[in-house]
Formats: sequence, structure tokens, C-alpha cells
Amino acid sequence: MRLLPCDADLADIAFPLRQELDDCLTRWSESGVPYEPTDTLIVLVEVGDSVDTLAKYVNGIDDGDEFVPPAEWTTDRGCAYEMFVCLNDDGAGFSIFIPKAAGIDPLLLDLCAAGVTQPPTLT
Repeated sequence: MRLLPCDADLADIAFPLRQELDDCLTRWSESGVPYEPTDTLIVLVEVGDSVDTLAKYVNGIDDGDEFVPPAEWTTDRGCAYEMFVCLNDDGAGFSIFIPKAAGIDPLLLDLCAAGVTQPPTLT
């Protein structure tokens, strides 16, 4: 997994995923949610990461139960799925991006596809 702060260098990531990540970082910067420059705003799942890897990161533990992402919403961005995990009532949290690419855990892709909802409209 790759943890991306607000000033993450995305140069080594191919389009269209790079554009989706850049758009997400822009949404975070314009959200009004207080965060530190070093806070992880995006967790990018990479080839070799599994459902268990993501579960350990999100939950901090591996208790052997089936992983259900604690996402407020999951949406299909075309080249990837995005899940938003809210950590508090101020809206602080992070986005998880799961690219639809060869080598990404198919169980993780299936989990995302089954959970797709529309993100709330920003007003």
C-alpha cells in the first residue's frame, strides 16, 4: 500500500489513475476538513496487497473475521474504486483507492464492486 499525503508526488502513476488521485487530493484540500500536511489522505492499494493487508491497515488488527470496509461510501471511478473512511464528526478521514488493474486482489475488487454506492453531493 502507498500512503499519500496532500503533497504526494504522483508522477510515477499512469493516467487515468493519476488524474483520479489528483482530483481526490483537490477535493480534500477544498473540503474544509482540518488536517496536517503529513496526514494520509489517500491509501493506494497496489499489486500484491490483499484484503487482509487492507484489513490490517484499516482495523489495525487481524482477528480472522471477514473484512467489511468501514466505508461511508464506495464509488466506481472507472479505473479504480474509491472508498471513503470517516474517522470523526469533523469529516476527517481518508480515501482508499483500489485500481482495476492486473495483479490487484480479485477478492478486493469483488468486495468493492458489491459495495458501490453514490457519494454524497457536496453543497
